[in-house]
Amino acid sequence: MDEPTANLDPANVSIIEQIASDLNKSSGTTVVLVTHNIFQAKRLAHRIAFILEG
Repeated sequence: MDEPTANLDPANVSIIEQIASDLNKSSGTTVVLVTHNIFQAKRLAHRIAFILEG
């Protein structure tokens, strides 16, 4: 997902994050989420790849 919560208000960010988390848990598949928000990445991820200047 490419920044699925960009430009959303906090209430809707929470909803989208919960949906993404639930889908990941129920399907057991890997989800790749791109975000500039490191706090969001920490909330949602099992593993994080941090790309700097690349």
